[in-house]
Amino acid sequence: MSSFAICNAAIFTVDPHDRVIKDGTLVVQDGMITQVGDDRAVTVPDGFEVIDGRGHAVQSGTTCVMDMFRYMDRRSPAARPGVARGLPQPFLYPNRNGDA
Repeated sequence: MSSFAICNAAIFTVDPHDRVIKDGTLVVQDGMITQVGDDRAVTVPDGFEVIDGRGHAVQSGTTCVMDMFRYMDRRSPAARPGVARGLPQPFLYPNRNGDA
């Protein structure tokens, strides 16, 4: 199975407080999530592929994307393309402006 880490991403949790970790890291080891947290608090093991998630969001496959819009800062550069289209989930659309 694959082992990798996604760093510098906004991570939408599904914990009881619906936290959003703005600069977060998620570590997957042998296909299982083993660590999630703030970039400063998570240690990526040596040899893992590191994916730069800057300007992107990570969410659980069980999260309703229609509900996630309430967390998005509509002034964010990454949100502009979706907001301009009037879409309820702007973070699903790629930022082609290069300013995220």
